[in-house]
Amino acid sequence: MKKVGVLAVQGAFIEHENILNRIGVETFEIRQKKDLERDFDGLIIPGGESTVIGKLARELDMQDTLVKKINDGMPVFGTCAGLLVLAKKIENDDRVHFATMDIVAKRNAYGRQLSIDVGIPADLKDIVKEEDVQFLAESAVADACAPGNPKDASLEDIIALYHSLM
Repeated sequence: MKKVGVLAVQGAFIEHENILNRIGVETFEIRQKKDLERDFDGLIIPGGESTVIGKLARELDMQDTLVKKINDGMPVFGTCAGLLVLAKKIENDDRVHFATMDIVAKRNAYGRQLSIDVGIPADLKDIVKEEDVQFLAESAVADACAPGNPKDASLEDIIALYHSLM
């Protein structure tokens, strides 16, 4: 069985763990440097706040080890803030964190969180209020790496990688 480490210093790490556990993938939380001594087959960097995730990875002395594992070929999946942590450049932010993915990412690509229309269906408006809904101001890939770069990956490669962790 494959084992996936979930970076659990901030953000939506428990949601990733719950889904992976439901589909039979063993997970564990990476909260401190000693957790990186465990054997694992892949890494998830969750959504949350990229600046906080990057800062804590540095302050907890985990960043260099994680970057080395990724550069040595460990499969990694970053969602929202995790994508920003992995990006070599962030279009609308001067900060860079792990810089292991040859992409230019964009923060809040779909608008600031307070300006996003949540769009509650009419039949649920009596039950669910907009202020009760959790949602993301998602990150997006603004530009991909140059063709021919060995780190290029097609959608099929990404899907195959995800399935290999299951």
